[in-house]
Amino acid sequence: MTRRTSATCAYCRELADGREDWFPRWLGRHKGMQLLVDRICDACNQSLGKSLDQPMSRESPQAVNRALMQTPGRHGKSPHLFSHKSQQAQPPVVLNVAAPGAEFQPHAEIIPGSNPPRSQIVRQLIFEKPDGTRGSIRISHISPKEDEKWLRRAIENYGFESARLVEMYCEPDDPSKAVDQRKPVAWLRRALLAAFPQSAIQAQEHGIQVNWLVDGEVEALNVAATLRVEVNIDYARALAKTAFHYALTVDRTITGREDEFQGIRRFIKDGIGPPSDFVDANARPFLIDSGTARRGVHHFLLVEVNRVDELVVRMQYFVPGSRISGAQDVLGISPVRVVLGLYPHLSAPRLGHAIRLFEKKVDGFDGEILPLELGQVDGLWGVFPPPWAGRKPSM
Repeated sequence: MTRRTSATCAYCRELADGREDWFPRWLGRHKGMQLLVDRICDACNQSLGKSLDQPMSRESPQAVNRALMQTPGRHGKSPHLFSHKSQQAQPPVVLNVAAPGAEFQPHAEIIPGSNPPRSQIVRQLIFEKPDGTRGSIRISHISPKEDEKWLRRAIENYGFESARLVEMYCEPDDPSKAVDQRKPVAWLRRALLAAFPQSAIQAQEHGIQVNWLVDGEVEALNVAATLRVEVNIDYARALAKTAFHYALTVDRTITGREDEFQGIRRFIKDGIGPPSDFVDANARPFLIDSGTARRGVHHFLLVEVNRVDELVVRMQYFVPGSRISGAQDVLGISPVRVVLGLYPHLSAPRLGHAIRLFEKKVDGFDGEILPLELGQVDGLWGVFPPPWAGRKPSM
């Protein structure tokens, strides 16, 4: 049945016919979750989901914890930790391993289904800057028209314009050939030829070390891995999208089309503006410790108008309780603060919610969302632990 609406989309001013899970659906299905309706169109919903939510579901601190807790996504599939399938030119989370005999720790991924987890090196280019420091870019095949553009954007994002390509990990065009007769796969050669004309075809002749990724020649690594988290623009945009859509869902007095929200809309949709103008990914804590033992893992959210009349959303993902099983150990993620813009009304909202994750599914749900009690500590607003802390859900 088609839902009728006269509202227009906050992003493009088309008919707001979209129905969105404002809290990322890849983080599970939660009882009591209200859909965002009459605020965005289906086309913008689908576009933002593909460009922001999909990469974040595979390469973010939240994705790491989702994989550790084995939370299935929308289609019931179990997540693969660091299985690099997205096309971010600069992912917010990377896994590095100490490869045997390597001076530089290359990017890696966890082999899906390996237990205990084992890592394997992924396709990448390693650069050396003029000051001698090295860095790497994980590379993926998109399409013949996009590969060159993607590689150039990645080089720019990482600041490697003046760096020298010194090493690469890639598949050969013909694995059956002798090592000294191999060349990189054709699509990679074309992209390299556009970016590095002198090094694309005969890489080894130009002092570039080539490490071939061939089944049977590359061993899985049972070595310690280093997790590095960086706040890049796409990660910040994904956080801002969740915050903005949360505010639009719980505060129905705003439409998102107000002039005060023009900056956050342009940042989310087109990446316009410095991330630091909108997102603080290392913000102050806002969970008020009441001494109540929390059971399990929670997400916390708070929307408020601050002292300078800005609408602000605070979020903290995967907060472990004091009573938590070893199977649910999670990566600590700092609180996030997102400034949406000046609040356009006189009456200021202040609302908080918690999403509690069940240890196992209950009636098809991975958790539940409930409103929270708010309070102040030293003049700063925060949320108290949920009223059902310390007990199992009654469903």
